[in-house]
Amino acid sequence: MALKDRLTIILVTSPIVSHPSTELIDKVISSFGLVKDLCSCSLLILADGVKCGKFRPKKGVVTSEMVDTYDTFLERLRVKVRDAESDSIWSRTRVIKMTEHLGFGHVVYYGLRQCQTDYVMVVQHDHPFSVSFSLDSAIQLLDSGQAIYVSLPISTVWRHINRCDSLHQIDLRSKSINLDGVKFIPILFWYDGTHIARRQSYIDLVFEGDIPSPVGQFIEDNFSGHVMSLLREDFDKWSRVYSMMVYQPLAEEAALIFHLDGRKYKTDQQRQELGWGRNAGAWAEEQMDKESDKT
Repeated sequence: MALKDRLTIILVTSPIVSHPSTELIDKVISSFGLVKDLCSCSLLILADGVKCGKFRPKKGVVTSEMVDTYDTFLERLRVKVRDAESDSIWSRTRVIKMTEHLGFGHVVYYGLRQCQTDYVMVVQHDHPFSVSFSLDSAIQLLDSGQAIYVSLPISTVWRHINRCDSLHQIDLRSKSINLDGVKFIPILFWYDGTHIARRQSYIDLVFEGDIPSPVGQFIEDNFSGHVMSLLREDFDKWSRVYSMMVYQPLAEEAALIFHLDGRKYKTDQQRQELGWGRNAGAWAEEQMDKESDKT
């Protein structure tokens, strides 16, 4: 089956200071072109709910001005969907705003219940891809039942593997799986950063299992810590339940994602006016241009 029939992309967004500009999310979605066949998949853009008040963005409370710019931002996304060409991922996109603040975790939970595909890719609104690669081996691993979650790593994930070795005396690299020449290394932490997971396992374990992630929080803030404690206590036992891997499609342990820090993001034009350099990721944009030229 084609990737588009197996996987749905869930992209979670919330108010940031650069709204109503769509530049940040445009960079993230454009970077999907670096990943083989990813732009053929359906995309759910899920916007967390907010309300006016004293600025507490983690609680979903922002200024009235930010509420207005957020709404304008979402309307601009809907226009992109409405005007999209048939070969654009925007033609396969839905934009849905939550009626109340749920936090990252339960926005993902909402999205999981909207999807019908076996697998989902969860993406944060400030995490573009940085290199070109294929998901074929990751899907093959998930199909095999040897994992329910595969991290498409930012540099933090590689540091986690190093810390597990130095601090907890767990050599995760020695437990690697090789699949058609591609390496997968177990991890102890369910990262909110870009990942692929089996949709039903996500629901069963993270939101409806023994340690459900509560409303209003990131999954990393609660569920992930509990799981890491179990795996540190008895890796062989609990890795059969929480089988989490990091994907290494390249020869080196490279980050596949970079972080543009949505909370403080300034558009390229704003940075130019301040006399700053371009946003991180210029190299990835050049790579995408090269890929476009090939086709």
